[in-house]
Amino acid sequence: MKMGLPEILFNSFPGMGAYSMLSRRLDSVRAERMIFSGRIYSAEEMYELGVIDLVVDSGCGEQAVREYVGDSRKHGARRAIYRARQRANPLTLSELRDITDMWVETTMKLAEADLRRMSHLQSAQVRRLRCGAPLPSGD
Repeated sequence: MKMGLPEILFNSFPGMGAYSMLSRRLDSVRAERMIFSGRIYSAEEMYELGVIDLVVDSGCGEQAVREYVGDSRKHGARRAIYRARQRANPLTLSELRDITDMWVETTMKLAEADLRRMSHLQSAQVRRLRCGAPLPSGD
């Protein structure tokens, strides 16, 4: 599994919660470095950075989630730590709306060249998927 934030390549930014989530899981400096890079990250890299909590083999996701959730329910300390993290860094609907509004404002000001770049990438992805070719990994 790969994850990336390509919006910077189009003179935009991820405005649907990624900044909020990353700045809480990492810190604002590392979140911004990740966003500005435009890189594609592997699941292992995301785990090492602390963005995700678990990496499992392909096809094992559902069982791994069941085990993880079941394990979490058994450990009050883990739940308390997660609640403390949420209390220390609350994510409000107001924040999400404000950032979404900023994203809309930024997106509405994109230049024709940025829109063409987006369109070319989207077309290339569709062609690759139609041919059964994997999408580029960014490695």
